[in-house]
Amino acid sequence: MNPTSILISVKKGRSCLHSSLKPLINYFEKNYKGTINFNAKYPIPTWNLYKRILSDLPRTDNTVEAWHGAFSSNESIGTTLFGAAKRNYSL
Repeated sequence: MNPTSILISVKKGRSCLHSSLKPLINYFEKNYKGTINFNAKYPIPTWNLYKRILSDLPRTDNTVEAWHGAFSSNESIGTTLFGAAKRNYSL
C-alpha cells in the first residue's frame, strides 16, 4: 500500500472502529504513522515496502537472511538468546 493510502486508511479506520479498538489505532499512530504533534518511532518510509516492490527490489536484506539462517541452524529450537550467549561467551 502506498504511504498516502496508509494515512487515509488510518484516518478512515479511526472514525469507523468500535471504541474498544481505539487503543490499537493510537498505538499504530504513535509507533508507525506519527501525528501532527510528534514523529512516529518507526516512520512509514522505514517499514513500508511499496516503492521497493514497484522497483523490483528485494523485501529483505540478504545479509540479515544469511545471519538468521546460520543462527537457526546452529541453535536448537527453544534455545534462548541469553543461553546461546552464555555458552559462547562464558557469561
